[in-house]
Amino acid sequence: MTAKLIFRMWDDVTPPLTIKVRGPDGKILLDRVIRELPTGSPQSGAPVTFLVPTAGAYAVHVKELYGQVEGSATLTVS
Repeated sequence: MTAKLIFRMWDDVTPPLTIKVRGPDGKILLDRVIRELPTGSPQSGAPVTFLVPTAGAYAVHVKELYGQVEGSATLTVS
């Protein structure tokens, strides 16, 4: 199964950004640097995709590469 992520932002962010996704077992499944967060709007980039090997809670962490803005979320797959 493949998961696709888009983002909603409350604060302005300065690219580039790092995205890390940890699986239920604690292993990093995705560690990527991107120029812009995909928002789902027509001018936005493609969603961030990764393979979901098992059901469980996946930790998503986004951070400015050179700044201090960051955010985290949990994606639960059943």
